[in-house]
Amino acid sequence: MSIILAQSVAAAYASILADLNGAIAGLPTLNSAIYYANASDAKLLKARVLMNRGASGDYAQVISLTNDIITNGPFALEDSFKRYFF
Repeated sequence: MSIILAQSVAAAYASILADLNGAIAGLPTLNSAIYYANASDAKLLKARVLMNRGASGDYAQVISLTNDIITNGPFALEDSFKRYFF
């Protein structure tokens, strides 16, 4: 039973990651409206999926994806979150 479950979980992750790879390739860098998905959104979601899966090499991909979002994404990081949360 546990072998079947492990195969089902692996197949689910493979399917989700394949969909996210397609989204990364197919979505624009920036969409016409802020509430539409873009490639950075898909990269961030892929990073979260990889963090949850935690397989060998996943964390290196997380670092690569998030660095790409930070350096090449259409948005800038805020210099301080204090004004938003305090």
